[in-house]
Amino acid sequence: MSEEELLTFISSYFKVYRLSESLTVKAAGVKVRGDEMLSSSSSLRHRRLSACDSLTIAIALEEGIPIVSGDKDLSYVAERLGVKVVW
Repeated sequence: MSEEELLTFISSYFKVYRLSESLTVKAAGVKVRGDEMLSSSSSLRHRRLSACDSLTIAIALEEGIPIVSGDKDLSYVAERLGVKVVW
């Protein structure tokens, strides 16, 4: 794949999302709630949601879009918060 093909792919399928203060506050809330959810799970209780995962979920909630991920922590929390997870 050439550099031009890569840039075309990225610009077609990905969006650069500007972070706002309200989004970071929302992501912090997702982190707290997500860690509580994970701690009450029998299989994921020793796991914690990363800041990146929290932000991904917050953006999905704000935009009303699904998430593509195979990450168990992210998927577990996202689905319980009403975000569709594809994969």
